[in-house]
Parts: sequence; structure tokens; C-alpha cells
Amino acid sequence: MIKKVEALANLAVIITSVVVCTVLVKHFLLPSSKQVAVAATTASLSEVATSSRKRSIEPGTKISLSGIDWSRSERTLLLALSTTCHFCSESAPFYQKLEQQKRDGVRLVALFPQPLLDSRTYLDNLGLKVDEVV
Repeated sequence: MIKKVEALANLAVIITSVVVCTVLVKHFLLPSSKQVAVAATTASLSEVATSSRKRSIEPGTKISLSGIDWSRSERTLLLALSTTCHFCSESAPFYQKLEQQKRDGVRLVALFPQPLLDSRTYLDNLGLKVDEVV
């Protein structure tokens, strides 16, 4: 009887140790959901810029997107938006502030997956003026 209790106690200690180790590894060694989300966003932008190759875009890297003439200004700020994204709508005050504070030589380009007419209507409803919509 004592040996059975001892064996069960040992088994409980082993199971508890495995669970604690799993939690610690997951919490401290694996990336958090925020880091994964940021990595996913970066990967999505990279896919737009480089088709099927996955890589991060370093600041200052020149990328090619059809329909955008990069030579029209010294710097271009791309706003990747969607008419169905509530985060985009909630961020309208931030985008308006960007528009008001932009300097000479900086161009705002809104990039949408939706049709151009829907995109322009969406921007008008947000009260956001950009230099170009793609």
C-alpha cells in the first residue's frame, strides 16, 4: 500500500514538473502573440513587395509596386488599409494627424485591396486626404 502511494506521488511530481516546464518554456522562450502578430504583418507587407519570397523590409529599401511612381517625391509613406478593417477606421485620427504633420517631400499613399472607388469613398468618410490611392 505504501509503495502504491509513493508511486502515485512520484507520478504526480513528474506530471507537475512537465506542466511547469511547458508553461515556462512557452512563456519565456517562445514569442508572444504580439510578436507573432507583428511578424505576420511584416511578412504580409513583404509578400506584397516581393511576391512569393519572404523577407523583412529594411528602412530605406526600395520596393516596386505597380501603380506607384516612387520618383514623384523624396519619401513615400504607405498606409496599408482596408475598408472592412475596424482598426483602420479607429486609427483615422492618427492618420489625420500624420497628414497634418507631414513635411515637404513626403507623400502619403493609401494602399487598399478593395476597388479604387470604394477606397476613395472610405477615405472621404474618414476625412483623410492622401496624395494617391492604389
